[in-house]
Amino acid sequence: MNPTDDEIARRVEENDRPLTAKRADIATRVAELAQRRAEAVRQLSEVDDKLASALAESRGIISIDELAEFTDVPGDSLARWQGAEKPVRARRKRSTGRTNRPRNPGSPAPESEPARAQGLPDAPAVKALQLNGAEVPR
Repeated sequence: MNPTDDEIARRVEENDRPLTAKRADIATRVAELAQRRAEAVRQLSEVDDKLASALAESRGIISIDELAEFTDVPGDSLARWQGAEKPVRARRKRSTGRTNRPRNPGSPAPESEPARAQGLPDAPAVKALQLNGAEVPR
């Protein structure tokens, strides 16, 4: 006796059920870990900004060598973090020429979304991750 179409579909579904459950579990776990990682990158970026700011504030008050001695943090790490501070942006003057100039045909198209909008770390966070030997998301 040949099985009906419904019986075949039921058998296939029954056979695939364990794999489907495993796939759903893995996908859920990956999503949760990716969210945790994105939050950790955001927090690391905030800490890096605060650390760079504190180190910038320390200039003229305490040397990197003294900070290293007092804190047991390697001086080369402190120097890197001090160099990671974000530069102050200068205000741009308004152009007196046309503002809607066509793009140079040889230049690449502008990016559609900034890195943070895509859930990726910004340049200082990427630099900090690389300096600490962590994997950088692409």
